[in-house]
Amino acid sequence: MRRARRFVAVVSGVLLYAFAILISTIIDKDLLFVPMRQMIQTHILAVLAVAGITASVVFVVALGWAFVTLRPRQGDRRLLSVWCIGGIVVAWMASLVVGLFALAIGPADHRPDLTGLLLYSGTPPFWGLLNVFAVFAGATLASLLASRALPAAAAQRRQPS
Repeated sequence: MRRARRFVAVVSGVLLYAFAILISTIIDKDLLFVPMRQMIQTHILAVLAVAGITASVVFVVALGWAFVTLRPRQGDRRLLSVWCIGGIVVAWMASLVVGLFALAIGPADHRPDLTGLLLYSGTPPFWGLLNVFAVFAGATLASLLASRALPAAAAQRRQPS
């Protein structure tokens, strides 16, 4: 049973990172960038505003997803935080490799500027560094919240019914 929960935690970490990159790309490309560009005349400020809003949405999604994955169940004594964050790291490394290949295959005359390369979610190889930090921060905070709930679950288990 323990191995199955570890495997589920790793797969959940991989799916969490993939979903975070997908949702951030959709938010950036379709929902936020054009209205922000019309509201804020400076391109860099518009990119920073969109990146901040997207990272905050990704943080909330990662916090909820990771907490549901990591919350202690009846009879649990250990958290699966390391396994979930390990899955996120595996997905992050895979996205870096895929992004490097996508950047290498793309046309040589169309290379993004540094701001777009680091902050924009649709640009490989980083896919938005703020989003990466938001996923890791959300999973770490969920791990801390789940570890606070662990003694409560153990206390409920010890009480006679």
